[in-house]
Amino acid sequence: MAAPRDSAIARTLDRDPKAVTRAQLLPDPQQALASRLNVIDMAESSIDLQYFIWQNDYTGVLMVEKLLQAADRGYGSGRLSTMYG
Repeated sequence: MAAPRDSAIARTLDRDPKAVTRAQLLPDPQQALASRLNVIDMAESSIDLQYFIWQNDYTGVLMVEKLLQAADRGYGSGRLSTMYG
């Protein structure tokens, strides 16, 4: 597994920190979900998630499936914090 500073995301940020947005509001729910799934697919070392609410709906099931695929690749979830509201 790649060291945290050797990940593709870290390399992109290190190249030109001003050229890459580190946080971005995604008001469109479909775009936000696609971005989260893409980040899981790109994981190179670990995946840390924190959600206030995690439901057993389409989105929740899809996220779990992607996390399981990442775990099968050897990139386990280091932390998953949830709280039902």
